[in-house]
Amino acid sequence: MEPMDRAFGVYPGGAFHAALPNGKASGTLRAESDALRFEYEGGKAELPLNGLQAAWGGAANRLIFFSHPDRPEWTFFTADRRILQDSTLNLAYGLGEQLARLRGSQRLAAAVWLGVLGAIVALAAALVLGILFHRDALIDAVTRRIPPEAEKALGDQVLKQVQRSSRMVEAPEVLTPLRDAAAPLLAVPGEGHEFHLHIVEDSQVNAFALPGGHIVFTTGLLLEAASAEEVLGVLAHEMAHSVRRHNLRQLVATAGVGLLLQAFVGDSSGLLAVLAGVGGMLAKNGYSREQEREADRVGAEYLRKARIDPRALLEFMQRQQQKLRKSGMDGIEGRLSYLSTHPSFEERIGLLAQKPDGASDEEFVKVHLDYEAFKAKLRETSARP
Repeated sequence: MEPMDRAFGVYPGGAFHAALPNGKASGTLRAESDALRFEYEGGKAELPLNGLQAAWGGAANRLIFFSHPDRPEWTFFTADRRILQDSTLNLAYGLGEQLARLRGSQRLAAAVWLGVLGAIVALAAALVLGILFHRDALIDAVTRRIPPEAEKALGDQVLKQVQRSSRMVEAPEVLTPLRDAAAPLLAVPGEGHEFHLHIVEDSQVNAFALPGGHIVFTTGLLLEAASAEEVLGVLAHEMAHSVRRHNLRQLVATAGVGLLLQAFVGDSSGLLAVLAGVGGMLAKNGYSREQEREADRVGAEYLRKARIDPRALLEFMQRQQQKLRKSGMDGIEGRLSYLSTHPSFEERIGLLAQKPDGASDEEFVKVHLDYEAFKAKLRETSARP
Protein backbone atom coordinates (compact mmCIF):
# COMPACT_ATOMS: atom_id res chain seq x y z
CA MET A 1 0.00 0.00 0.00
CA GLU A 2 1.23 3.52 -0.81
CA PRO A 3 2.08 5.84 2.11
CA MET A 4 -0.53 8.43 2.93
CA ASP A 5 1.23 11.32 1.20
CA ARG A 6 1.33 9.30 -2.03
CA ALA A 7 -2.37 8.41 -2.12
CA PHE A 8 -4.49 9.57 -5.04
CA GLY A 9 -5.30 13.29 -4.63
CA VAL A 10 -3.13 13.79 -1.51
CA TYR A 11 0.17 15.71 -1.63
CA PRO A 12 2.72 16.83 0.98
CA GLY A 13 2.76 20.60 1.31
CA GLY A 14 2.31 23.57 3.55
CA ALA A 15 0.47 26.83 4.11
CA PHE A 16 1.07 30.44 5.09
CA HIS A 17 -1.28 32.24 7.49
CA ALA A 18 -0.67 34.92 10.09
CA ALA A 19 -2.28 32.81 12.84
CA LEU A 20 0.07 29.84 12.28
CA PRO A 21 3.25 29.44 14.38
CA ASN A 22 5.86 31.60 12.62
CA GLY A 23 3.19 32.17 9.97
CA LYS A 24 3.71 28.76 8.38
CA ALA A 25 2.72 25.10 8.84
CA SER A 26 3.49 21.80 7.13
CA GLY A 27 0.88 19.19 6.32
CA THR A 28 -0.93 17.65 3.35
CA LEU A 29 -3.00 19.03 0.50
CA ARG A 30 -6.05 17.02 -0.49
CA ALA A 31 -7.88 17.60 -3.81
CA GLU A 32 -11.63 17.07 -3.39
CA SER A 33 -14.60 17.73 -5.65
CA ASP A 34 -15.33 21.23 -4.31
CA ALA A 35 -12.16 22.46 -2.59
CA LEU A 36 -8.41 22.08 -2.08
CA ARG A 37 -8.02 21.18 1.59
CA PHE A 38 -4.94 21.67 3.79
CA GLU A 39 -4.66 19.46 6.87
CA TYR A 40 -2.01 20.01 9.52
CA GLU A 41 -1.40 19.15 13.13
CA GLY A 42 -3.95 21.15 15.02
CA GLY A 43 -6.36 22.09 12.27
CA LYS A 44 -7.36 22.31 8.64
CA ALA A 45 -8.32 24.92 6.04
CA GLU A 46 -9.71 24.93 2.52
CA LEU A 47 -9.78 27.02 -0.64
CA PRO A 48 -12.75 26.59 -3.02
CA LEU A 49 -11.87 25.14 -6.45
CA ASN A 50 -14.13 27.72 -8.09
CA GLY A 51 -11.85 30.74 -8.46
CA LEU A 52 -8.70 29.00 -7.19
CA GLN A 53 -5.46 30.50 -8.57
CA ALA A 54 -2.23 28.55 -9.14
CA ALA A 55 1.29 29.88 -9.79
CA TRP A 56 4.93 28.90 -9.65
CA GLY A 57 7.04 30.39 -6.82
CA GLY A 58 9.91 29.89 -4.42
CA ALA A 59 13.58 29.44 -5.24
CA ALA A 60 13.99 28.45 -8.90
CA ASN A 61 10.20 28.08 -9.13
CA ARG A 62 10.33 24.78 -7.27
CA LEU A 63 7.02 25.32 -5.47
CA ILE A 64 3.43 25.55 -6.69
CA PHE A 65 1.33 28.11 -4.81
CA PHE A 66 -2.47 28.16 -4.51
CA SER A 67 -4.50 31.19 -3.42
CA HIS A 68 -8.09 32.43 -3.62
CA PRO A 69 -9.37 36.03 -3.79
CA ASP A 70 -12.10 35.22 -1.25
CA ARG A 71 -9.54 33.82 1.25
CA PRO A 72 -6.52 36.16 0.79
CA GLU A 73 -5.16 35.33 4.25
CA TRP A 74 -4.35 31.75 3.19
CA THR A 75 -1.72 30.52 0.73
CA PHE A 76 -1.14 26.80 0.14
CA PHE A 77 1.99 25.38 -1.49
CA THR A 78 3.57 22.08 -2.48
CA ALA A 79 6.74 20.89 -4.19
CA ASP A 80 4.98 17.76 -5.45
CA ARG A 81 4.52 18.38 -9.17
CA ARG A 82 2.12 15.45 -9.47
CA ILE A 83 -0.55 17.91 -8.37
CA LEU A 84 -0.38 19.52 -11.82
CA GLN A 85 -1.84 16.31 -13.26
CA ASP A 86 -4.46 15.73 -10.57
CA SER A 87 -7.69 14.66 -12.30
CA THR A 88 -10.02 16.45 -9.86
CA LEU A 89 -8.16 19.77 -10.09
CA ASN A 90 -7.85 19.60 -13.88
CA LEU A 91 -11.61 19.08 -14.24
CA ALA A 92 -12.43 22.18 -12.16
CA TYR A 93 -13.70 25.07 -14.29
CA GLY A 94 -10.88 27.57 -14.97
CA LEU A 95 -8.29 25.72 -12.89
CA GLY A 96 -7.48 23.08 -15.50
CA GLU A 97 -6.30 25.79 -17.91
CA GLN A 98 -4.02 27.28 -15.26
CA LEU A 99 -2.45 23.93 -14.46
CA ALA A 100 -1.97 23.27 -18.17
CA ARG A 101 -0.10 26.59 -18.47
CA LEU A 102 2.07 25.72 -15.47
CA ARG A 103 2.92 22.37 -17.03
CA GLY A 104 3.72 24.17 -20.27
CA SER A 105 5.98 26.74 -18.61
CA GLN A 106 7.75 23.92 -16.78
CA ARG A 107 8.57 22.31 -20.10
CA LEU A 108 9.73 25.62 -21.61
CA ALA A 109 12.20 26.01 -18.77
CA ALA A 110 14.21 23.06 -20.09
CA ALA A 111 17.28 23.65 -22.23
CA VAL A 112 16.75 24.16 -25.96
CA TRP A 113 18.63 21.03 -26.91
CA LEU A 114 16.45 18.96 -24.59
CA GLY A 115 13.37 20.49 -26.18
CA VAL A 116 14.62 19.58 -29.64
CA LEU A 117 15.48 16.10 -28.46
CA GLY A 118 12.03 15.76 -26.88
CA ALA A 119 10.38 16.84 -30.14
CA ILE A 120 12.39 14.26 -32.05
CA VAL A 121 11.47 11.54 -29.55
CA ALA A 122 7.80 12.57 -29.65
CA LEU A 123 7.82 12.51 -33.45
CA ALA A 124 9.49 9.12 -33.46
CA ALA A 125 6.98 7.82 -30.93
CA ALA A 126 4.11 9.15 -33.04
CA LEU A 127 5.51 7.44 -36.13
CA VAL A 128 6.01 4.16 -34.27
CA LEU A 129 2.53 4.30 -32.76
CA GLY A 130 1.09 5.15 -36.15
CA ILE A 131 2.62 1.94 -37.48
CA LEU A 132 1.74 -0.25 -34.52
CA PHE A 133 -1.76 1.04 -33.84
CA HIS A 134 -4.67 2.14 -35.92
CA ARG A 135 -6.90 4.74 -34.30
CA ASP A 136 -9.39 2.30 -32.77
CA ALA A 137 -6.61 0.37 -31.06
CA LEU A 138 -5.13 3.62 -29.71
CA ILE A 139 -8.54 4.67 -28.36
CA ASP A 140 -8.95 1.29 -26.66
CA ALA A 141 -5.47 1.54 -25.13
CA VAL A 142 -6.05 5.06 -23.80
CA THR A 143 -9.46 4.09 -22.37
CA ARG A 144 -7.87 1.20 -20.46
CA ARG A 145 -5.21 3.51 -19.03
CA ILE A 146 -7.69 5.93 -17.45
CA PRO A 147 -7.93 4.94 -13.74
CA PRO A 148 -11.34 4.42 -12.09
CA GLU A 149 -10.78 7.48 -9.87
CA ALA A 150 -10.32 9.71 -12.91
CA GLU A 151 -13.34 8.15 -14.63
CA LYS A 152 -15.45 8.87 -11.53
CA ALA A 153 -14.24 12.50 -11.39
CA LEU A 154 -15.02 12.89 -15.10
CA GLY A 155 -18.51 11.46 -14.63
CA ASP A 156 -19.17 13.81 -11.71
CA GLN A 157 -18.27 16.80 -13.90
CA VAL A 158 -20.43 15.60 -16.80
CA LEU A 159 -23.35 15.05 -14.40
CA LYS A 160 -23.00 18.65 -13.22
CA GLN A 161 -23.39 19.75 -16.85
CA VAL A 162 -26.61 17.75 -17.10
CA GLN A 163 -27.85 19.22 -13.82
CA ARG A 164 -27.09 22.78 -14.95
CA SER A 165 -28.85 22.39 -18.30
CA SER A 166 -31.86 20.31 -17.18
CA ARG A 167 -34.39 20.13 -14.39
CA MET A 168 -33.68 17.13 -12.18
CA VAL A 169 -36.22 15.18 -10.13
CA GLU A 170 -34.83 15.21 -6.60
CA ALA A 171 -37.95 14.19 -4.65
CA PRO A 172 -37.13 11.35 -2.21
CA GLU A 173 -40.64 9.91 -2.59
CA VAL A 174 -39.73 9.18 -6.23
CA LEU A 175 -36.00 8.41 -6.10
CA THR A 176 -36.05 6.20 -3.00
CA PRO A 177 -38.55 3.56 -4.25
CA LEU A 178 -36.80 3.46 -7.63
CA ARG A 179 -33.40 2.94 -6.03
CA ASP A 180 -34.81 0.35 -3.62
CA ALA A 181 -36.37 -1.62 -6.47
CA ALA A 182 -33.10 -1.47 -8.40
CA ALA A 183 -30.85 -2.42 -5.47
CA PRO A 184 -30.66 -6.21 -6.15
CA LEU A 185 -29.83 -5.56 -9.80
CA LEU A 186 -27.27 -2.86 -9.00
CA ALA A 187 -25.45 -5.32 -6.72
CA VAL A 188 -24.95 -7.93 -9.45
CA PRO A 189 -21.72 -6.59 -11.06
CA GLY A 190 -20.03 -6.85 -7.66
CA GLU A 191 -17.33 -4.96 -5.81
CA GLY A 192 -15.73 -2.06 -7.65
CA HIS A 193 -18.90 -1.05 -9.50
CA GLU A 194 -20.97 1.64 -7.81
CA PHE A 195 -24.05 3.09 -9.52
CA HIS A 196 -26.03 6.28 -8.96
CA LEU A 197 -29.53 6.70 -10.41
CA HIS A 198 -30.86 10.09 -11.50
CA ILE A 199 -34.04 11.37 -13.14
CA VAL A 200 -34.19 14.32 -15.53
CA GLU A 201 -37.43 16.00 -16.57
CA ASP A 202 -37.62 15.31 -20.31
CA SER A 203 -40.54 14.03 -22.34
CA GLN A 204 -38.25 12.01 -24.64
CA VAL A 205 -38.14 8.29 -23.93
CA ASN A 206 -34.47 7.85 -23.09
CA ALA A 207 -31.85 6.70 -20.61
CA PHE A 208 -28.08 7.05 -20.74
CA ALA A 209 -25.01 6.10 -18.73
CA LEU A 210 -22.27 8.56 -17.79
CA PRO A 211 -18.72 7.60 -16.77
CA GLY A 212 -18.29 6.57 -13.16
CA GLY A 213 -21.61 4.77 -12.75
CA HIS A 214 -24.10 7.63 -13.15
CA ILE A 215 -27.25 6.44 -14.97
CA VAL A 216 -29.89 8.98 -15.97
CA PHE A 217 -33.54 8.21 -16.79
CA THR A 218 -35.88 10.69 -18.43
CA THR A 219 -39.35 11.15 -17.00
CA GLY A 220 -40.59 10.28 -20.48
CA LEU A 221 -39.16 6.78 -20.22
CA LEU A 222 -40.36 6.16 -16.67
CA LEU A 223 -43.89 7.26 -17.54
CA GLU A 224 -43.92 5.24 -20.77
CA ALA A 225 -42.85 1.99 -19.08
CA ALA A 226 -45.63 -0.35 -18.02
CA SER A 227 -43.81 -2.06 -15.15
CA ALA A 228 -40.78 -1.86 -12.90
CA GLU A 229 -39.37 -4.88 -14.73
CA GLU A 230 -39.30 -2.90 -17.98
CA VAL A 231 -37.41 -0.05 -16.32
CA LEU A 232 -34.92 -2.46 -14.75
CA GLY A 233 -34.41 -4.04 -18.15
CA VAL A 234 -33.33 -0.66 -19.52
CA LEU A 235 -31.20 -0.12 -16.40
CA ALA A 236 -29.39 -3.44 -16.88
CA HIS A 237 -28.54 -2.47 -20.45
CA GLU A 238 -27.10 0.89 -19.35
CA MET A 239 -25.23 -0.79 -16.47
CA ALA A 240 -23.54 -3.04 -19.01
CA HIS A 241 -22.45 -0.02 -21.06
CA SER A 242 -21.02 1.50 -17.87
CA VAL A 243 -19.21 -1.61 -16.60
CA ARG A 244 -17.68 -2.25 -20.04
CA ARG A 245 -16.74 1.46 -20.23
CA HIS A 246 -18.46 1.93 -23.57
CA ASN A 247 -19.46 5.46 -22.54
CA LEU A 248 -15.91 6.40 -21.57
CA ARG A 249 -14.61 5.03 -24.87
CA GLN A 250 -17.19 7.12 -26.76
CA LEU A 251 -15.79 10.25 -25.13
CA VAL A 252 -12.14 9.27 -25.69
CA ALA A 253 -12.93 8.71 -29.37
CA THR A 254 -13.77 12.42 -29.76
CA ALA A 255 -10.21 13.49 -28.88
CA GLY A 256 -7.55 14.39 -31.41
CA VAL A 257 -4.51 12.24 -32.08
CA GLY A 258 -2.23 14.60 -30.14
CA LEU A 259 -4.21 14.28 -26.92
CA LEU A 260 -4.54 10.53 -27.41
CA LEU A 261 -0.78 10.12 -27.80
CA GLN A 262 -0.15 12.35 -24.77
CA ALA A 263 -2.54 10.23 -22.70
CA PHE A 264 -1.03 7.01 -24.03
CA VAL A 265 2.45 7.93 -22.79
CA GLY A 266 1.12 8.76 -19.32
CA ASP A 267 -0.32 12.30 -19.09
CA SER A 268 -4.11 12.05 -19.35
CA SER A 269 -4.88 15.35 -17.57
CA GLY A 270 -5.27 17.34 -20.79
CA LEU A 271 -7.48 14.67 -22.31
CA LEU A 272 -9.75 14.54 -19.24
CA ALA A 273 -10.15 18.32 -19.22
CA VAL A 274 -11.30 18.24 -22.86
CA LEU A 275 -13.62 15.25 -22.33
CA ALA A 276 -15.40 16.99 -19.46
CA GLY A 277 -16.60 19.61 -21.93
CA VAL A 278 -18.11 17.15 -24.42
CA GLY A 279 -19.67 14.69 -21.97
CA GLY A 280 -23.19 15.83 -22.78
CA MET A 281 -22.96 14.02 -26.12
CA LEU A 282 -23.55 10.72 -24.32
CA ALA A 283 -27.25 11.53 -24.07
CA LYS A 284 -27.51 11.76 -27.87
CA ASN A 285 -24.89 9.60 -29.57
CA GLY A 286 -25.33 5.90 -30.26
CA TYR A 287 -22.96 3.03 -29.63
CA SER A 288 -21.36 0.69 -32.13
CA ARG A 289 -22.91 -2.58 -33.23
CA GLU A 290 -20.50 -4.62 -31.10
CA GLN A 291 -21.01 -2.43 -28.05
CA GLU A 292 -24.79 -2.81 -28.29
CA ARG A 293 -24.48 -6.56 -28.77
CA GLU A 294 -22.25 -6.79 -25.69
CA ALA A 295 -24.60 -4.58 -23.63
CA ASP A 296 -27.54 -6.80 -24.65
CA ARG A 297 -25.70 -9.95 -23.64
CA VAL A 298 -24.23 -8.63 -20.38
CA GLY A 299 -27.43 -6.80 -19.43
CA ALA A 300 -29.47 -9.98 -19.92
CA GLU A 301 -26.99 -11.84 -17.68
CA TYR A 302 -27.39 -9.19 -14.97
CA LEU A 303 -31.19 -9.51 -15.13
CA ARG A 304 -31.13 -13.29 -14.84
CA LYS A 305 -28.71 -13.17 -11.90
CA ALA A 306 -31.08 -10.73 -10.18
CA ARG A 307 -33.98 -13.08 -11.08
CA ILE A 308 -35.68 -10.43 -13.22
CA ASP A 309 -37.33 -11.57 -16.45
CA PRO A 310 -35.33 -10.10 -19.40
CA ARG A 311 -38.40 -10.45 -21.61
CA ALA A 312 -39.91 -7.39 -19.92
CA LEU A 313 -37.31 -5.27 -21.73
CA LEU A 314 -38.26 -7.04 -24.93
CA GLU A 315 -41.92 -6.06 -24.44
CA PHE A 316 -40.92 -2.45 -23.83
CA MET A 317 -38.70 -2.38 -26.92
CA GLN A 318 -41.39 -3.89 -29.13
CA ARG A 319 -43.96 -1.36 -27.92
CA GLN A 320 -41.62 1.56 -28.57
CA GLN A 321 -40.67 0.24 -32.01
CA GLN A 322 -44.32 0.07 -32.98
CA LYS A 323 -44.97 3.63 -31.78
CA LEU A 324 -41.96 5.00 -33.62
CA ARG A 325 -42.96 3.32 -36.85
CA LYS A 326 -46.55 4.54 -36.59
CA SER A 327 -45.30 8.09 -36.04
CA GLY A 328 -42.80 7.87 -38.92
CA MET A 329 -39.83 8.48 -36.57
CA ASP A 330 -37.95 5.22 -37.10
CA GLY A 331 -34.64 7.07 -37.33
CA ILE A 332 -34.69 8.12 -33.69
CA GLU A 333 -34.22 4.56 -32.48
CA GLY A 334 -30.53 4.56 -33.39
CA ARG A 335 -29.91 7.28 -30.82
CA LEU A 336 -31.57 5.32 -28.00
CA SER A 337 -29.22 2.65 -26.71
CA TYR A 338 -31.87 0.08 -25.86
CA LEU A 339 -33.76 0.67 -29.16
CA SER A 340 -30.71 0.59 -31.40
CA THR A 341 -31.09 -1.24 -34.71
CA HIS A 342 -27.46 -2.41 -34.44
CA PRO A 343 -27.51 -5.38 -34.05
CA SER A 344 -30.75 -6.20 -35.82
CA PHE A 345 -33.98 -6.09 -33.84
CA GLU A 346 -34.58 -9.75 -34.63
CA GLU A 347 -31.20 -10.69 -33.15
CA ARG A 348 -31.98 -8.76 -29.98
CA ILE A 349 -35.36 -10.47 -29.68
CA GLY A 350 -33.64 -13.84 -29.82
CA LEU A 351 -31.11 -12.87 -27.15
CA LEU A 352 -33.66 -11.47 -24.69
CA ALA A 353 -36.25 -14.18 -25.27
CA GLN A 354 -33.95 -17.14 -24.77
CA LYS A 355 -33.61 -18.81 -21.36
CA PRO A 356 -30.68 -20.87 -20.04
CA ASP A 357 -31.05 -24.63 -20.19
CA GLY A 358 -33.38 -25.85 -17.46
CA ALA A 359 -34.61 -22.35 -16.55
CA SER A 360 -38.30 -21.76 -15.87
CA ASP A 361 -40.56 -18.77 -15.39
CA GLU A 362 -40.80 -19.62 -11.69
CA GLU A 363 -37.16 -18.62 -11.25
CA PHE A 364 -38.04 -14.97 -11.93
CA VAL A 365 -39.37 -12.82 -9.09
CA LYS A 366 -41.82 -9.94 -9.08
CA VAL A 367 -40.22 -6.58 -8.38
CA HIS A 368 -41.75 -5.09 -5.25
CA LEU A 369 -42.79 -1.69 -6.56
CA ASP A 370 -46.35 -0.49 -7.17
CA TYR A 371 -45.43 0.97 -10.52
CA GLU A 372 -48.71 2.76 -11.22
CA ALA A 373 -48.47 4.48 -7.82
CA PHE A 374 -44.84 5.32 -8.60
CA LYS A 375 -45.82 6.93 -11.91
CA ALA A 376 -48.59 8.90 -10.23
CA LYS A 377 -46.09 10.28 -7.71
CA LEU A 378 -43.65 11.07 -10.54
CA ARG A 379 -46.35 13.00 -12.45
CA GLU A 380 -47.22 14.90 -9.29
CA THR A 381 -43.58 15.77 -8.63
CA SER A 382 -42.90 16.81 -12.23
CA ALA A 383 -45.93 19.12 -12.21
CA ARG A 384 -44.55 21.13 -9.30
CA PRO A 385 -43.20 24.58 -10.26
